[in-house]
Amino acid sequence: MHKEMSDRIREAGSYQKKAIHALFPDSTNRHLEVIEHEIKEMLTEEIVEIAGAVMQYQSGGSNGKQAENSTSNESEAQTGASNAKSKKINIE
Repeated sequence: MHKEMSDRIREAGSYQKKAIHALFPDSTNRHLEVIEHEIKEMLTEEIVEIAGAVMQYQSGGSNGKQAENSTSNESEAQTGASNAKSKKINIE
C-alpha cells in the first residue's frame, strides 16, 4: 500500500510538472529545467553535508582515528559534491 501511494504521488508530481511547463513558452521551459537542475544540486550538497555530520556524530569524535576517518569521509563526500556542482548547463 505504501508503494502504491508513493507511485501515485510521483505520477501526480509528473502531471503537475507537465502542467506548469505547458503554461510557458518553450524558451522559458529550458530555464525552468536549469533551475530544477540547480536545486537538485543544492539539495545533493546539503544531504552530503548532513551525512558527513551524522557520520562524525556517530563516531563520537573522541577517538582520534575515528575522527580522522570521519573527516576523510566527509572531505571525500564534499569532493563528490564539488564535482557534481562543477557540471553546469549552458543556456544559449
